[in-house]
Amino acid sequence: MDRRTFTTLCAMLRTTDRLKDSRNIDVEEMVAMFLNILAHHIKNRNCIGAPDGTYIKVRVPEEDKPRYRTRKNEIATNVLGVCSQDMQFIYVLPGWEGSAADSRVLQDAVSWRNGLIVPCGYYYLVDAGYTNGEGFLTPYRGQRYHLNDWR
Repeated sequence: MDRRTFTTLCAMLRTTDRLKDSRNIDVEEMVAMFLNILAHHIKNRNCIGAPDGTYIKVRVPEEDKPRYRTRKNEIATNVLGVCSQDMQFIYVLPGWEGSAADSRVLQDAVSWRNGLIVPCGYYYLVDAGYTNGEGFLTPYRGQRYHLNDWR
């Protein structure tokens, strides 16, 4: 693709609000990265899975309820589950308080000696509740990724 076509494509995506500059990356860089992936048929080749947190309702003593209270005012434990690309659980970390942030639970998972391991050169896809870091790739903030948003 020549420079003029690339510039026109970026302008179209920007003016139709399909993409917007974020604090960390502009539309041109987003498009360049996307085109690079398409051009080289890189399909998450080094992705080894996807972690996510979920809540499981629990009963706790009255004095512990504030720590286990979620944003939706439920008393629950925060459980981190990591699935491989084959949809198999490869790691589970239960027991965190419902008030714990997903990123904090993930940080704990990688800190254990036998915890979640990220082999060199590989990464996990994580949602926006986590932060980008070595071995963890989050989506662009403020961008739509759900199919219904594009219909």
